[in-house]
Amino acid sequence: MSIHQSRHTQSAAECSRQFLNTVGKGIRSKAMREEIRMEMQSHLDELAASRQEEGYPEEEAMLWAIDQMGDADALNRSFRNIHKPVLNWKLLLLIGMVAAMGLLTVFSFSAGYSEADYHSAMIDFQLFFSILGMIVFIIFYFLDYRLFSRYAWHLYGFTLIAELLLFHVPSRINFEGKGWYYAVIGPVSLDCWALGIYAYLIAIAGILSRQDWSTVDWKSRSHLAVLAAMILPAGLYFAFGMTHWLTLIFYIVAVAMMYGRAGGNRRLIVALSAAFAASVGLTLFKNKQAWNRITETFSFAAPDPNYAYNRFQIMHSVRSAGWWGQGFGVRADHLPYSPSQLVFTYFTYAFGWIAAGVLLLVIAIFITRCLTTVRLITDPYGQLVFTSLAVMLIGQLLYTLGASIGVLPFTTMYMPFFGYGATATILSYAAIGMMLGIYRRKNLISVSKKVL
Repeated sequence: MSIHQSRHTQSAAECSRQFLNTVGKGIRSKAMREEIRMEMQSHLDELAASRQEEGYPEEEAMLWAIDQMGDADALNRSFRNIHKPVLNWKLLLLIGMVAAMGLLTVFSFSAGYSEADYHSAMIDFQLFFSILGMIVFIIFYFLDYRLFSRYAWHLYGFTLIAELLLFHVPSRINFEGKGWYYAVIGPVSLDCWALGIYAYLIAIAGILSRQDWSTVDWKSRSHLAVLAAMILPAGLYFAFGMTHWLTLIFYIVAVAMMYGRAGGNRRLIVALSAAFAASVGLTLFKNKQAWNRITETFSFAAPDPNYAYNRFQIMHSVRSAGWWGQGFGVRADHLPYSPSQLVFTYFTYAFGWIAAGVLLLVIAIFITRCLTTVRLITDPYGQLVFTSLAVMLIGQLLYTLGASIGVLPFTTMYMPFFGYGATATILSYAAIGMMLGIYRRKNLISVSKKVL
């Protein structure tokens, strides 16, 4: 029996309650369901009040208001279509294409070596890393990311303590080498600094989103605590002499963008960014090898194979690729780090300029989609996290592509979703999983529950 059919056997209050229950039925988000009920109740009260002003009794006025709201089942279908999980198929498809081409590249590289060669085993490891990355992707896609906002300071403190222990306590689970710190878990070696940076960004986004920036005192303890949380990871970088200077730069850009988007002091952003940039520049200047790579890359002279071997081989591989490449399974003994840091160079060398152009087009569309998708996210915390993760992924993609064709200095940074590497693969899948998870929930979050 419908609401309208039962109006003569039920009171106005019972009809109103049944109407609200029907409208909110099947909406997954409890907060959104309650918000819709409150909004519908408000409309009913307004309509009933206007009817009472015309001289109608309260009971009849409420029943009339219910009739004016329309069919409850139709409203329910409309709300369920609006407030449901949404998968960004385009973003997922683009990442799938990049990952597929990356696996094809590793297969090609591995096929060029005999079974006795250790390179032939890398395909097994990369498949293992890719499967592990996909599992992490699924976890972060379905996980309610707002949990990290509620426990932002806890996540920050845990990450800080874990890094300090790994950097200071000698044990079998960590080792150090020239500014690199790894945690070894079974067959997987994870870069502690890279893992920590992503955890810091997610935590800082939560800290920023919970500040009331409309009434903030820039000299208050709470604001100084936020600034300290932003600066401390960079301080650890310099304190422990780590070599991930590009990761540090991307972290600084991500934090500055989050702070500005949240409503922070823009002059302070410029001042802190300038100080960080000067510190990074001074560190690179003191590092003779890094400085030589920078100056040699941006010089107009042709690369000297005796002085800039990596860049010379990179440019030689790209130029000799041709339109269709050297073929699947081609060996590239002349090209260092071809399955990892220079995987795009090997991809171009093996499959040619046309394939490289297709991959570049896919990446360009992916970057464009990220920039447009972030505008569709209305939850402030989700928007900050999405922004920071997009900065990290886009920054790594652009830099590794530039380094792979010799227009940027060669570094040890890995290309996301592409090539060989445990930490890079797992972090890339975790980041895109969380980004898609944020987008998935964009219609499920109650406006009244948003903070910022």
